[in-house]
Amino acid sequence: MAGNPSPRRILVVVLDNLGDAVMGSALLAPLRRLHPGAQLGLWVKEYARGVFDFEDPALRVHAADPFWDKAPGRPPGGLAAFRRALGEIREVGYDAALVLNADWKRALACLAAGIPERIGHCRRRSGLFLNRAFPLPAGPAHVVSEHADLLSRWEGRPVPADCLRPDIGLAPAQREAAARWRAGIGGAAATVVAVHAVTGDPEKNWPLERWREFMEALGRERPSCRFAALSAPREEPALRAAFGGLPPGLATIVPGSVSEMKPFLAAADLFVGGDSGPGHMAAALGAPVLSLFGPTDPGRYRPFGAAAATLRREPLRELPVPEVLARARELLATSAGKGSSRGRCTS
Repeated sequence: MAGNPSPRRILVVVLDNLGDAVMGSALLAPLRRLHPGAQLGLWVKEYARGVFDFEDPALRVHAADPFWDKAPGRPPGGLAAFRRALGEIREVGYDAALVLNADWKRALACLAAGIPERIGHCRRRSGLFLNRAFPLPAGPAHVVSEHADLLSRWEGRPVPADCLRPDIGLAPAQREAAARWRAGIGGAAATVVAVHAVTGDPEKNWPLERWREFMEALGRERPSCRFAALSAPREEPALRAAFGGLPPGLATIVPGSVSEMKPFLAAADLFVGGDSGPGHMAAALGAPVLSLFGPTDPGRYRPFGAAAATLRREPLRELPVPEVLARARELLATSAGKGSSRGRCTS
């Protein structure tokens, strides 16, 4: 791209699941630096739209579920809604699209939306419809490093992965909600632990009885400890049955959309969860994160944050509670009540 006019409108296409959308946002800050004044866009699945609900006039979010794919707990998208999204994107008039985790369907969708420059790594026959197709980096790499490689190749200059940070922002109302909730459970004197116990993949789920044992043990060690168990509506009955007998006030079930989860993640001194989107959100908001991995590779998919740790056991059910407790203690020692003061992630 060196020597070419800077594009005025750039779309980042990340039609994967929630964690992938968060990691895709790591391209926003370097794109702003490299193309000051450009209109940026993100194309994500519908259920991930709420992650990007902060106010940013230079960012436009398009959301539509692909009709050939589905999100956890959701059916594949409808063709009519997808066509409306294509029309919306065409109306903006993007000059270039960075197609993350490219395949031929995503690349073709960008062509159908009238985007003249379509950039991606050459895989899954995406080269049929990309006009800037680059080889994948050699060897295993974290997803964010892969994004940095794509941007570097397109720009014709190095963009180091350690300069990238996922950015999901925090709206003022969400900051206020986080402060109110934390104040209501003890303020700075409380140790707030956000827990995400159920993912969309059963193989990525630590057994609920282990989660209960973990919360009881940490609660005994730290009487000030309060847990926020994040839950999609469909998961709430199972969580209430599993955690209902915990000591009063120890754990609160927090149902809601990804947007509604953000204040609880922003208020937390620690996030503990499986390999799923909320862990990526917590890391982007600056929380210390402990992710429990089973079948997937943490070297490629771990949350990308300054204080993100992982534990892995396959199968995950064999991961012992004392090992999780020990790592959680270490992370809490570094957190020191910073949850109430964290704000928007910056690069």
